[in-house]
Amino acid sequence: MKPHIIGLQSAVHKITRIHFAFIFLYMVTLVAFDSWNLIAHEAVVWRWQAASSLLIVNAICWYVARTTFQGKTPYKLAVMLIVVADILFISLNVYWQRGMAGKAVALFAVPILISAILHSRRAILATATLASAAYSYAAVRYFHLNYGEGYKVELYGEIALYCGMFYIFALLLMEIIKPHASAPSLKAKSGRGNR
Repeated sequence: MKPHIIGLQSAVHKITRIHFAFIFLYMVTLVAFDSWNLIAHEAVVWRWQAASSLLIVNAICWYVARTTFQGKTPYKLAVMLIVVADILFISLNVYWQRGMAGKAVALFAVPILISAILHSRRAILATATLASAAYSYAAVRYFHLNYGEGYKVELYGEIALYCGMFYIFALLLMEIIKPHASAPSLKAKSGRGNR
């Protein structure tokens, strides 16, 4: 197998292992919130079901990462599956946390970071776009189903701020993964060699 395929396979394997920790941490906090009765029992069931679904998707992607394929396509698909599942999971959490008031918006950094392992500017921008669409939908839907919990200007201001930050984050990642040419030495610029 080619080295670039092995590198991607290894990266996907590491991402899925880290993702198991992410899901475990979410479930532990859910147990803590439930034990202190901070969340309604029905809400705990919905959140546990979403986390279990994310765990199933991650387990499938982990299995794909542990299997050897000749091309990069299965590993790229596994990354995109994790990204889409994360975005759906996070947008549900934003909705459940009262839309624009939700703290789960910070979790959108996770799928944007994960998409960077593909070393593709388009993948990172596509992930930022999906995150923006999912966040804005969850916030607007909650706002209009629970009218009166905030102001429209606050809603659209929050959407503009956070969606803008998703793109700023994506642009920073694109700069980090971009291959840089080595800087020319000062000697080469001046045209003088060693004298």
